[in-house]
Amino acid sequence: MADSVEKICAGCGKPILVSDEVSVCACGAAYHKSCWMTLEHCKACNSVNPSYDPILAVYAANKQKSAETPVRTQAVNELLSEKSRLKILHGDGTGLFSDIAGKIQTLAVIIAVAGAILGLLTFILIAIIDEEMILPGLLIGVVIAVLSWVSTFTLYGFGTLIKSEQASAEYLYKIMNALEKDE
Repeated sequence: MADSVEKICAGCGKPILVSDEVSVCACGAAYHKSCWMTLEHCKACNSVNPSYDPILAVYAANKQKSAETPVRTQAVNELLSEKSRLKILHGDGTGLFSDIAGKIQTLAVIIAVAGAILGLLTFILIAIIDEEMILPGLLIGVVIAVLSWVSTFTLYGFGTLIKSEQASAEYLYKIMNALEKDE
């Protein structure tokens, strides 16, 4: 008997089967993993749950409300219809555009370092050509380095924005997979 009952879930009150994924609080209270992720605090000891996911909690609450009506909402249907487009945006992690955010951020750092080196070389060159131009050469070198550094802010920020968008797309894709499994 592979699906025999081990314990009762402290979250939903339903039996926890041997085949279920289980999360256990420090106090020993057992939960279905899906129940545990939706609770901010343990129901048995009221300790804070570090695995709490507010988005899953809202999803679980809405799922429970709609349990009486088995018809999915139009919003869920529209969301699932966008899944294939989202997978294209999320990418498959291969090729030229894999980790494009990291590549853009690396490019920004390279440009900043190259600008600093160019500024230093400019100062050295001006100082070698004319000793009286050391102070203006230093000023020019510093200005070149600072302008190079400041000019990379937008590029680095763009890489950060893409990284954030990819993380959001990945999370949304996981939610869509969960919605499909609930059918």
